Amino acid sequence: MKLKTFARRAAAAGAVLAALMLAALPALAAPKVQVSTTNAVADHADILSDETEQYVNDVSIKLSDACGAQIGVYTLDELLGSTTMEGFAYDVFNAWGLGSDDLDNGVLLLLSIGDDDYQCMQGRGLEDQLPTTTLSRILQEQLEPDFAARDYDAGVRKTFNTLYNQVCGIYGLKTDGAADYNA
Repeated sequence: MKLKTFARRAAAAGAVLAALMLAALPALAAPKVQVSTTNAVADHADILSDETEQYVNDVSIKLSDACGAQIGVYTLDELLGSTTMEGFAYDVFNAWGLGSDDLDNGVLLLLSIGDDDYQCMQGRGLEDQLPTTTLSRILQEQLEPDFAARDYDAGVRKTFNTLYNQVCGIYGLKTDGAADYNA
């Protein structure tokens, strides 16, 4: 008799635990996109120095003032659930509203530290002049060595500078040394 009571209680406890786990699944589905439209950096993984964040913000504002384009840097600890880097990048890009609305000329650099992954995407207005193949090359040459060495600050600076110079070239803007810093 005591064994049946124990079995019922164990089954009930298991059912409650299963219900709690199911209730938690939406929270594990994907990280919440958190951006501020007044900043070009959202460092949720806390991997960038204050100097790098300020630098990216200042240069992105200068770029936006000159041609409407913006470059945003978003970091997070890790993706959870069934989302992909590409899907999350798309969500961040659209939530942030990078670039001007009419030109769709923003660029996003996304780093997921725990996943050892990164993604770069451009708005439709830059797809022809800054194709995905060029973005991939920039990531391989500028970000990957420092990312692999866990020197995220240097990798972000180098990648940001290259993206900035590419966008300036597209719009015929002089860089005036604004993004010539290499960490």
